[in-house]
Amino acid sequence: MTAAFAAERAPTPDASDIEATVAAEELLRRFPPRPDEGCWPRSMLSTDEVLALLDSPGFRAPTPQLRRNRRRGTVLLLRWLATFPGDSWQERWHASGVEAHDGKRWETAPVDWLAGQGVRSSGNEALLGSGLLMLICADALRPSMAWMYSRHLHQLTRAMQAHRDPVALARLRDAFTARKVRADLVGRCLLKIAVIMARKGGGVADITVGDCVEAADAHDEAQRHGQGSSLVYEVLRSLGQFPTDAPAHIRAFRSAKGQRSVEQLVDRYNIACRPVRDLLVAYLKERQPRLDYTSLEALARTLAGPFFWQGLELHHPGISSLRLAPELVEAWKQRAATKLRRIQQHDGTCVELQQPRANSKALLLLVRAFYLDIAQWAVEDPARWGQWAAPCPVGDADVDRRKDKRHRKSRTDQRTRERLPALPLLVQHVAEQRRRAAARLQALLSTPPGEVFSVEGETLRRVKLSQRTDGVWAQDYTAGAKRRNLAFEEHQAFWGWALVEVLRHTGIRIEELTELTHHSITQYRLPTTGELVPLLQIAPSKTDEERLLPID
Repeated sequence: MTAAFAAERAPTPDASDIEATVAAEELLRRFPPRPDEGCWPRSMLSTDEVLALLDSPGFRAPTPQLRRNRRRGTVLLLRWLATFPGDSWQERWHASGVEAHDGKRWETAPVDWLAGQGVRSSGNEALLGSGLLMLICADALRPSMAWMYSRHLHQLTRAMQAHRDPVALARLRDAFTARKVRADLVGRCLLKIAVIMARKGGGVADITVGDCVEAADAHDEAQRHGQGSSLVYEVLRSLGQFPTDAPAHIRAFRSAKGQRSVEQLVDRYNIACRPVRDLLVAYLKERQPRLDYTSLEALARTLAGPFFWQGLELHHPGISSLRLAPELVEAWKQRAATKLRRIQQHDGTCVELQQPRANSKALLLLVRAFYLDIAQWAVEDPARWGQWAAPCPVGDADVDRRKDKRHRKSRTDQRTRERLPALPLLVQHVAEQRRRAAARLQALLSTPPGEVFSVEGETLRRVKLSQRTDGVWAQDYTAGAKRRNLAFEEHQAFWGWALVEVLRHTGIRIEELTELTHHSITQYRLPTTGELVPLLQIAPSKTDEERLLPID
């Protein structure tokens, strides 16, 4: 099998890439992350000592019901962990193998064990989640960063701020706010810091440069896309958290990583069947020359991840063939059609809901292409691919998207009907914003630099610039600190009003709107009356057709 799927020679990197990689590797050696420990004092506490710690003032829940839920969940989780070998709760956690599976469904193993012990309850999963959160905050357990990201611990930041390092986390929140960071991005940044504290122990002051780099890599490994890693690093560095010779930006460490190889993309999912793992690697390498990296990564995630093979191994341990039994195919398709969503309750517990997966047929199409490609290649190269040719479990009806398109059109129309009554209010709002912005700018231009003026219920002072006297900056007179570019505000207000007006009068798409220029306005003279009809020429976009719209 190894010879059949020999690795292809990688392209030779140029000198600049090699130099950047060497520099980044040197930085990684200079700023390593804190080592992961298997034992530390709190991880070796007994069950009674852990419960006593959670009942101490620093961990006591605000309500009796929440205290009971946390205590009950902690007891159930520790009872299950006690069945595994190890000198600490961390070693027993690793011995359980729970991190080999996605964090969203980690409760399956302890719930099944508890059911075998006669402890049956529909709320056990929520209790176990609450118990896990408390063990993490008490520093009795330190799950891996990638696993915690896959777990979606929405309450981790709040719990860490309440029980681990409230002063430092509050100071960090103020630092992000001072930088005028969006509220949702502040939440993501604080979650990254909470994950570092949960994995490495200690508080905010103990976080190192290497910890931030490791957290950023774990964030990418868990396929969690979004901003935050670089901002966390920059803010901690600006607060004097890191040595003065630390790089100014986390990007300095990224050149050593680069794009993952095909093997790394597949091995993220810990596939148990080695021959199938090698097959997926070989298949992706065959497809790699015709795909960009984003498409390759998405294909690897679909085929090797929880949607297909990792999910099959989770629900059918020991599976080792692409030839799937009919009952197995039916169960897999039912799982593929839905996704699990967790909704956080006010008491800290979670409710799980199964929702339809919007892109299920697109993912099924990738699995179908995988099977059909293997069958085609088996004809051309039977020695390499023949043993893996198998009936495709995804039929034509499974990927027929005509009904989905009708449903999408119906949802779009319904969304339009729901929002249409608010259109007059939107039009009125943007028109008022435009009028107010123009009035402020006009009042500023008629005021000498350094003088105070009032307009639209606001008292402002025109800023006197040292190099220019015709500036358009004003300062909030009452607050005395905030400067505003009134010309830019008027610019934004005008074009906001213009966009709304064009969209509502023409009905064109946003991508068509962005292509409009003054050349798009044409005219047509009626041959009968000689009347001129103004027309708006719409460039081809989604329908790949040019359009002419009559305008007033």
